Amino acid sequence: MATGLGEFLRSLKQGLMKGEQNTPARGDAQVGEFARTTRLPSEIILKILSFLDASSLLKISFVNKQFHDLDNNNALWSVIEKKKWRPRVSMMTEAVSSTVVEEKPAGYWKKLLLKEMAGYKDTMWKTELKHMNPHTGMPALTEHALRRLHIQWEITLTNKNGQESVYKQMHTFFEDSLVTVCWSHGVWPFMYNLNSLQLHGIMCPASPAPGDKPRWRSLIHKTGLQRTGHWSFFGADRLVKLLQFDKWIIIGLWRGNWKIGCCMMTLTVLDEAQRPFWCVSSTVKMYSRQRVLNLEYEGEQFIVLYEDAEGKVKMTFVWMKEFQHYFLVQLVTIFPAAKVKRHFGGE
Repeated sequence: MATGLGEFLRSLKQGLMKGEQNTPARGDAQVGEFARTTRLPSEIILKILSFLDASSLLKISFVNKQFHDLDNNNALWSVIEKKKWRPRVSMMTEAVSSTVVEEKPAGYWKKLLLKEMAGYKDTMWKTELKHMNPHTGMPALTEHALRRLHIQWEITLTNKNGQESVYKQMHTFFEDSLVTVCWSHGVWPFMYNLNSLQLHGIMCPASPAPGDKPRWRSLIHKTGLQRTGHWSFFGADRLVKLLQFDKWIIIGLWRGNWKIGCCMMTLTVLDEAQRPFWCVSSTVKMYSRQRVLNLEYEGEQFIVLYEDAEGKVKMTFVWMKEFQHYFLVQLVTIFPAAKVKRHFGGE
C-alpha cells in the first residue's frame, strides 16, 4: 500500500516539475498555476470537481477541452444528481450502480440533471393543476398557480405605421372557470388606426429589481384589425355595437364614446363521474326571443345560441329589471352520437 502511494506521489511530482519546465519564465503566474492544474491526473481533477455544485461545474466545462471532457463524466454527475434530489431514493436506485452509470452515453446524467432543474417549476404547477373542481371539471388551483408564477397579461397594439403600444393589465378577477383581465390605463388609439392586436402572457420575476427586469413573454393570440379584413357585424342596440374580428375576439363599442365592452360564454359539461365532457369558451350572440316561454318570471326574454363540431347549446335568459341582471331560466345541450360513444367507449 505504501509502495503504491510512493509511486503515485513521485509521478505527481514529476508531472508538476515538467509543467514548470514547459512554462515560459516571463509568463503570468496565474498561467503557471493553471498549467500545473492541467497536469494533474484525471482522477485527481475529478475528485476536486466532485466538491462543486452543478452551476460551478457547468462553468468549468468552458475552460478548455480537457475540463469539457471531464465535465461530461457520468459518475460525477450521477453523484451530484443524487445529492440534489435526495428525497427521490427510489428513482436513484439505478444510479447507485457504477455499471449502470458507465453504460449511459457521455453527458447523460449531466443533461438529465440540468433538464430536471430547468423543469422543476414546470412540474410544480402541473402537479397543482391536477386537482379538479368537482363542480366545473376544471383545475381548482388555477388562481394559486398563476399568482405563484407571477403571470400577467399584456396587450400590444400595432398601428398602420408599425408603431407598437404596450398596455399592462390593471386588475384581474378570478372565478371558478374563467379569469377576467382589465386594461384601463393610458391613452388608447382609435380603432381605425390599428393594424393588429396581440395578447401576451407574461411571467414576471418574483423579486423586484431596479431597471428593466427580464420577463418571459408568450404570444397567446394575434389578430388583424384592418377594415379591409374580416369584420363581422354582430348586431346593435341603443347602447352597444358588436363587431367580431375572428373566432376568438369580439369587441363591443359603446356608441358615441369608444369605450369597450365584451360578451363571452364559458360552459363546461361534466359526465356522471365528474369528468369534463365538453368545454367551450367563445364569443356569442344574444337575441331577443320572439316566441316567449311560459315562465313564472316576468321580463324580456333573450336566447344565446352556440354550435361547433363538438356540440350545440341553447340558453334562455330573462332580464330582471329590479335586479338589473340576466337570469338563466333554460339550458339545452345537444351532442353528436359519435362524440358520446367516443367518450364513454361505446361502439
